[in-house]
Amino acid sequence: MNNISPDPDKFAKLIKEHSGPIVMLNLLKFRAKAQEEEGTGAEAYGRYGSRVVKMIEALGGRSCGLGSRSRC
Repeated sequence: MNNISPDPDKFAKLIKEHSGPIVMLNLLKFRAKAQEEEGTGAEAYGRYGSRVVKMIEALGGRSCGLGSRSRC
């Protein structure tokens, strides 16, 4: 699987009916060389991730557990 495209109606229902936090877990595998960018796939994902974390935090979310092994 290369990507996930959630159904907007199902996601809206989840948010409405679920009273606790919503947690997402990403299990990632990186290419040795990034596509369309310099460096490795892990380095490219790191650059992307640093921008996404800012967006998540601006919307009231938080990111935890960044790295190879950590806990929230």
